Amino acid sequence: MSELVGFIQCTHRDCAEVAEFKRDKRGKFFTSCPKHGRLVASTNEAQAELSKMLDSGEVLEKPEDIDNGGVVKMPPGEDPPPEAEDSTPDSEGGGKGRRAGVAVLLAGLVGGLALWLRWKTKNGMA
Repeated sequence: MSELVGFIQCTHRDCAEVAEFKRDKRGKFFTSCPKHGRLVASTNEAQAELSKMLDSGEVLEKPEDIDNGGVVKMPPGEDPPPEAEDSTPDSEGGGKGRRAGVAVLLAGLVGGLALWLRWKTKNGMA
């Protein structure tokens, strides 16, 4: 069972939700955001960061006391402001991830063709 310590703004980037700041039965801190779920600080450095947040007064007793840090929630149907442009435009084929996928596919096809040709010559079918 976990102990509710207080409330904090969700630690996810650009999230304005109020998260519960809790301590588990082993004494480890974690947050629970209504949007992102349970966010566990699994490293010693992350635990130290959460402990520092608690000591500095960022963890508050009531959720109403939390300032959203300037994060503005967009009304439904309204587009968010444009992000910084990536060096690889997505309109040309999906960006870096798609290029890597195509390269892996081509490498697999070439390797398969080489194996097939070797098998064909080994079995005297060429």
